[in-house]
Amino acid sequence: MKHTPGPWYGDSFGTITTHPPRSGLRRLLPTPGIIAWVYNNVQANAALIAAAPELLEALERVVEAGSDIQAGINAREHAREIIAKTKS
Repeated sequence: MKHTPGPWYGDSFGTITTHPPRSGLRRLLPTPGIIAWVYNNVQANAALIAAAPELLEALERVVEAGSDIQAGINAREHAREIIAKTKS
C-alpha cells in the first residue's frame, strides 16, 4: 500500500492537501490535491494529519539507525523536531 507522497499541508479550514495553503482571493478557487477534511479540533488535527509523511520518515530513520549510535541520535533529534512542529 502506498500513500500520497508528502509534503502535506493543513489550512485553517481543516483541508489537508498536497499544495501549500492559498491566500487572498485565491482561497476561493478549487483546492487541488485534497487528501482529507477535518471537522473537529480543526487546526490540531489538520497539523497532525499533514505531518504524517514526515512522521513516517522519522520513524523509518529511527528503525534504520539500528545500533549506529550517531545515526540514532540524529534520527531521534529529527523525530523530536517533527513532533514539536506538529504540536505547535
